[in-house]
Amino acid sequence: MKLGAMTGAAVLGTFAAALSCAGNSTAQQPVELPAGRVQQIVAMLSPAPHGLGVPCANRAVWADRNAQLQNEVKRAEGIAAQPMPAWSDEDYLDFSHTGQRPRGEAMLHARQDRLVPLVLAECSEWKGRFVPAIIGTLDGLAEQPTWTLPAHDVDLSSFHRKRYRVELNSAVLADDLAEALYLLGNAIPLATQEDVRAAIVERTLDPSRAIFAGTQKEFWLRGDSNWNAVCLDGVTGAALALLPAREDRAYFAAVAEAYSQNYLKSFTSDGYSEEGIGYWSYGFTHYSLLRETLWHQTAGRIDLFRNAAVESSALFGHRFQMLPGVMADFGDARFGLSPNTGLIAYIDHAYGLQETAPTQQQRPFGESLVGIVDTWNLVPILQGTSHGSADSTTLRQYFPVAGVLVSRPATESGIAITMKGGGNGGHSHNDIGSFSIGLGLEQLLGDPGGPMAYTADTFSSKRFDSKLLNSYGHPVPMIDGHLEKDATTVKPTVLKADFSEQEDVWALDLKGAYDVPGLRSFTRTWKHTRAGRGAIEIVDDFDVASPTEIDEAIPTHGEVKVLDVHSLLFTMHGERVLVSITSPATVQVHQERINEYGNPFIRVGVKTMITGRGQIRIKIEPQP
Repeated sequence: MKLGAMTGAAVLGTFAAALSCAGNSTAQQPVELPAGRVQQIVAMLSPAPHGLGVPCANRAVWADRNAQLQNEVKRAEGIAAQPMPAWSDEDYLDFSHTGQRPRGEAMLHARQDRLVPLVLAECSEWKGRFVPAIIGTLDGLAEQPTWTLPAHDVDLSSFHRKRYRVELNSAVLADDLAEALYLLGNAIPLATQEDVRAAIVERTLDPSRAIFAGTQKEFWLRGDSNWNAVCLDGVTGAALALLPAREDRAYFAAVAEAYSQNYLKSFTSDGYSEEGIGYWSYGFTHYSLLRETLWHQTAGRIDLFRNAAVESSALFGHRFQMLPGVMADFGDARFGLSPNTGLIAYIDHAYGLQETAPTQQQRPFGESLVGIVDTWNLVPILQGTSHGSADSTTLRQYFPVAGVLVSRPATESGIAITMKGGGNGGHSHNDIGSFSIGLGLEQLLGDPGGPMAYTADTFSSKRFDSKLLNSYGHPVPMIDGHLEKDATTVKPTVLKADFSEQEDVWALDLKGAYDVPGLRSFTRTWKHTRAGRGAIEIVDDFDVASPTEIDEAIPTHGEVKVLDVHSLLFTMHGERVLVSITSPATVQVHQERINEYGNPFIRVGVKTMITGRGQIRIKIEPQP
């Protein structure tokens, strides 16, 4: 497409599907479960519902955790000194009026984020010091109009209490509320307990039953995205902790066991997360926590990790690192995102790759109450399974099905690169042929990453009007003023994949990524040599019917110094690379500062003309 043009076909993905289903009561197919499975699970469950861990009245257990919870106690002291932040209709409705998320979400989180530190602090001391603040928080959350994020309540049916939607926030909050009631027990007045239970049932469990029965439509139940793992984790945990009838609890567990397999479809068969590393951390955290919940509730009889398809998906966080702690921020992953070391430690422990379990300080499941409590009682190491390599220090990790190559250096001080020819899903950008350069602890140049916050446009027909999301801001060329097509429709052919200890060479046919009249061929070849600190060479070969302008892009979050028209010095936090450009015609270097979605970066453009067959070479070398 031409720069600035809209493309209606190149849109939606998971969140658009989510928004289109918001408030949609159209029926869908009911769940299908293996015959007799619910009754089998009934026999696995305890007679009475319970959460994870042990109630806080068990002082023999909780007193030993006091030292680990001092940070939560300090936080809770500050929270308890302040009243519950007021609910604001105006803040909640801001997204409906402006398409901006932060205001409404900040109001919701100011209220609900009080819960975890207050509960943990009270469990640490068990003196009643934080109970009044906890009661006020529980009452306030039960009384507020909705737990649904404004962006997921586009028709405001949840806000108006007409039809509650089960989505990311409401599901996880329901689980934490149910866990809080379990932990605190009769320290909370019966009236408050009943109000919170009723709210959980009305806002998440009853709507979930309707979704499972097929009378209320929701994309996430059968969707291949993080939504599936997050929502099933939340509603299943809440149901198992809250519902008195074993048959009801078993039904939720059976649905979670069967339909959480849809989340695994967001990975290619070689274990690449098509949602990107940020959403892998989010989605797999909740898949792992769902695993913990089902294992503990069934005394180990259900273990979601006992599935061959899970292991390669679980190890993605290891395998995608091009340098320790450095991963390409393809798609909607935020720039500079660090790996979830706690989750990776949990996975390593689960598969026996390390004996030591993750600690509370590592927070393998994030900051949820359920996740924090469960970390004290993790599922034992899997037995009787064979495990592939999770080593992120090997020379490369190739995902041939996805079309992604992670090429690592031979030395700690060497240069690394991650290259992308596919692996596109709902959170993808138009980025066929993109790459990210790693040096030290930095992504020095290449793919700019994704939004820091979404808006109403992000998952709409306007998505690829953004220079951050369309190919303009990515390290791929603009050809005769044309940007790339919708990346999810393109599957480039691999022309070469030659890998050795000395160098990796990977070549793709990228012509199909563009609709450019007169473009007869376009191939991109990456060559990563490892001698010394290494070097990266990117060679773009074009064949055009008439003289054509090529505008190569080299994005960076660092600083750029133009040494001459063929040499650029990129610097970021003490790391430096020299970029040398070779072209058959005159080169013009230009810079553009782009700041969209809270992610500012510099697009360094390198313009030249190609006539007939021509080649542009970009060499990247570390500097002292």
